[in-house]
Amino acid sequence: MTTTTPAFPPVSPAVLDRTAREADAAAWLADVDAWRDRARAWVRDDAAAAGVSAPLRGVLAGALAVGGDPTVPSVYVVRGFPPDGLDPELRAWAVLVWRSWLVDYLSDVWDTVGGDLTPAECALVVDELLTPAGLAGTSVCLDCLQPLRDRPADAAAHAAVCPVRTARARTGTERPSPW
Repeated sequence: MTTTTPAFPPVSPAVLDRTAREADAAAWLADVDAWRDRARAWVRDDAAAAGVSAPLRGVLAGALAVGGDPTVPSVYVVRGFPPDGLDPELRAWAVLVWRSWLVDYLSDVWDTVGGDLTPAECALVVDELLTPAGLAGTSVCLDCLQPLRDRPADAAAHAAVCPVRTARARTGTERPSPW
């Protein structure tokens, strides 16, 4: 992949612990919407997205579209991008859960259902497109993007209390959108 891959915006701990003011959530969402516009252009650009197969680019195009329907196996909960018009805090959480489900799919699909996707292209998309710049390759929670200690026990303890994982669990595994 090239350096033109747009990186997902950093997530403020205040958004995660719900202490962000509405204006802060709205500002983060403006960054997310700008990222989404760049990501959609990147997916359509053959040169910029070199190394990402047509099937994966199709999944990403569907996932990045508001109301889109990414073509993924039904065991995965991957939806189209959350719409505008929601309360900023609710939409921020919808975006975080949307991203988490997409990362879950990309981290798992290539070795569970096979098909046309490769582990290398899926990992690159997660690391470069769906992770904030500067965090790729560091120990962070794949769901909430907050730093983790390098000890496995700390990562396991965080997984039990991760606010995005918890929100994801509340959405269930059914296809209907939580927003």
